[in-house]
Amino acid sequence: MDQRKRDFISAILPLALAVRLGLLESSAAGQADGRHQRVQPPAQTQRTDIGPADQPKVDPKLIQEENQKKIYEDIQKLYTLAVELKEQAERTNSANVLSLSMVDKANKIEKLAKQIATLARG
Repeated sequence: MDQRKRDFISAILPLALAVRLGLLESSAAGQADGRHQRVQPPAQTQRTDIGPADQPKVDPKLIQEENQKKIYEDIQKLYTLAVELKEQAERTNSANVLSLSMVDKANKIEKLAKQIATLARG
């Protein structure tokens, strides 16, 4: 390829890419008219209908108690799923075949364990 063609392509390629991505579109439109457009930030509206006084008071101890109950229930579910997965793994030859139900059950166990950890953190 001729050196002039290479120089032309290397000079025009970043410009073409910028136009394609829309980076030069708004500034080119403003320069064509001889005007520059100013971008105004959106007007901030303040809601007066909701405030700290309107929100109900929540007792942290009640939240903790509810979380403890939920954690206990989730741990029971987790234990049940783990036992089922163990039994299913013992019944099948998982060295050759890994069943889809085993993978799904393992994913459920993982999701439940993460949920328990999140609740435990508070």
